[in-house]
Amino acid sequence: MVFDDTCWGRGYATDALRLWTNYLFATRDALRLDHATYSGNPAMVAVGRRPGFVEEGRFRRARGWSGAVHDSVVLGVPREEWLAQCGRPTKHASCGDGDVHLTP
Repeated sequence: MVFDDTCWGRGYATDALRLWTNYLFATRDALRLDHATYSGNPAMVAVGRRPGFVEEGRFRRARGWSGAVHDSVVLGVPREEWLAQCGRPTKHASCGDGDVHLTP
């Protein structure tokens, strides 16, 4: 799906990042999670922002792509912020933008 442009813009990547984030916080003792992409891909920057990741770092002129030079953009979410937004994570839950399905 990642390389199939007919699937782009349908929210699949955002849903996947929400599920993956919730799963990792439910099954690992991670203090925080990161999402890294490039400024030349604003859709992937938005994928990180929608579920609550915040831009925390930018490495200027980090990648050449399609004839241009782009920054590397790192977004992150600490466990506490995710839990405040989503409640207790579970292995089978989703979270964010009104799509909250947490199981006890």
